[in-house]
Amino acid sequence: MGKAGEALKRVLATYSISQNKLAMTIDIRRWDVGRWVHGLTDLAGEIIVEIAKALRIVD
Repeated sequence: MGKAGEALKRVLATYSISQNKLAMTIDIRRWDVGRWVHGLTDLAGEIIVEIAKALRIVD
């Protein structure tokens, strides 16, 4: 698993944010988030910025 995927996994767990909630917030499919978290797909720079913005507003 890549470092970005590991970091995303930790953040989601720490703040009890579901993959589905993050996916809905940034308007993508839940399985895309799952692929990032499990290291099956690398996170591109642009999407990291979108994730960071979304994590600021997710309840």
